[in-house]
Amino acid sequence: MRGKIRRTSRRPEGTSEGSTELVRETAVDMLRETLTNLETHIAQNAELRARLELTEKAESTLREELERERGQRRSDVERERSERLRAQERAEQLEEERARLEAEHRRAEEEAAALREELEAERGKGFWRRLFGG
Repeated sequence: MRGKIRRTSRRPEGTSEGSTELVRETAVDMLRETLTNLETHIAQNAELRARLELTEKAESTLREELERERGQRRSDVERERSERLRAQERAEQLEEERARLEAEHRRAEEEAAALREELEAERGKGFWRRLFGG
């Protein structure tokens, strides 16, 4: 019976006992309504506390996941940086090796050319000159 005060009296309103009874019944009705409102508020409060706990737990879980993900991302970035440095060092080593091999190849070609010239010069001397010198 929210918002309504029950006006029932068992005795005529004119008497002192009747008005006392009416006041008592009105007070009892108001007390019941107040208790009903209080129970409603207590239930709502309990529901809000449960929601708050769930929200706090969800927030905590999300923060932990975020921190874990940040840590994973940091380690991924470090690993990628390290791999990039190793790849760069390897590329530099390979470039040095290529340059060394090219220089060695040039020397071998020059030596082969010199040997060809020497061979051609020997071939051009003739048999008797080669045999007896000259």
